[in-house]
Amino acid sequence: MKELSGAILHKTVFAFRLACLLEVEKHLNIKMPIILDSPSGKEIDHQNIEAMIKILKRDFSENQIIIASIYEYDLININKINIVNRLIE
Repeated sequence: MKELSGAILHKTVFAFRLACLLEVEKHLNIKMPIILDSPSGKEIDHQNIEAMIKILKRDFSENQIIIASIYEYDLININKINIVNRLIE
């Protein structure tokens, strides 16, 4: 994967990690949480972010999804935690 960079690398890693997560879940027979740290901040355009969110909604609807971001995403049942002045509100 050394020849990959930017959005292509990010999407490839995203797909690889989700595939690994599915295999772990099969063996442990539990749903694992998915944590995304600033998905919009890695040279990914809005269209690709929407595609990633669509995959999460379609294939990982039973998983808890935790997103650390300044942007909002189209997900259901959101429990939003705002950090203001270093305090959680």
